[in-house]
Amino acid sequence: MVLSNKLIYGKNGFLEKRITNDMGECVTTYTYNEAGFLTSDHQVGEYTEMGADKPEKVDVKNTYKYKGIDDHGNWTRRETVPADDTEEPIRVVRSIIYYD
Repeated sequence: MVLSNKLIYGKNGFLEKRITNDMGECVTTYTYNEAGFLTSDHQVGEYTEMGADKPEKVDVKNTYKYKGIDDHGNWTRRETVPADDTEEPIRVVRSIIYYD
């Protein structure tokens, strides 16, 4: 088993796509807003668990909503909303310390 990751960056320097090969291939595509914040990721592909007879399909999408931006333009509160309605949103709060 060989694990490999291929990262593809766009002209703006942001990660646009990650291709992972680990017991199958998954491609994750990333989108950003004009402020450069991640707005969604979408992972599509398949993988085979050890001992499984056939690969399992993967299709996972998350949307990111920013609930707090500080005076420096950095996000301080973010909510990750899975496309699967059975899961609750994940709320993240972060503190950034600025030095003069």
